[in-house]
Amino acid sequence: MLIKISELLSVFPDAEAYLEDRQKTLKDVLDSKTKLIKERQDYNRQNRQDFERWFFDLFIEVFLKKDTKKLEREIKRNDWILNPIKKGNGITEQDIEIAKAYPLMDLIGTDKTIINCPNPDHEDKNPSCSINKKANFLYCFSCNYYADSIKYVQDNLGLGFVDAVRRLI
Repeated sequence: MLIKISELLSVFPDAEAYLEDRQKTLKDVLDSKTKLIKERQDYNRQNRQDFERWFFDLFIEVFLKKDTKKLEREIKRNDWILNPIKKGNGITEQDIEIAKAYPLMDLIGTDKTIINCPNPDHEDKNPSCSINKKANFLYCFSCNYYADSIKYVQDNLGLGFVDAVRRLI
């Protein structure tokens, strides 16, 4: 059973306050690191020779900017949790992730990993379709059909993307 993050935040109201505080701290750290990088780059351009400039630019890129990229990813993830983006059709990015995570083997109704292809246009009757349990997708080696949970529901029930997501959540 999948639980929406918004439901977890309602169960643990302190978690939202913690995430907001964490988000503010992360943004402050990112701002200070970005300022430090800019200062070091400016100093490097003004006071170094060509080879030294190249070396220190590489040093800044490898050691300092790597940390900022990690911070940016965590800030983006926290923004996504705190402020889910509502699409014009009423589904959020979280809804899509939950729908994609719905176990494909439960949808198909099998516990086998090699099955007959569920593609409605597939002609071959031999089991040529492999289900990857870990990544939650299937692939047919005969007709090159690929599907995750959402695409499987779309193709086999004749639904659009939004309706397939709503069916799965």
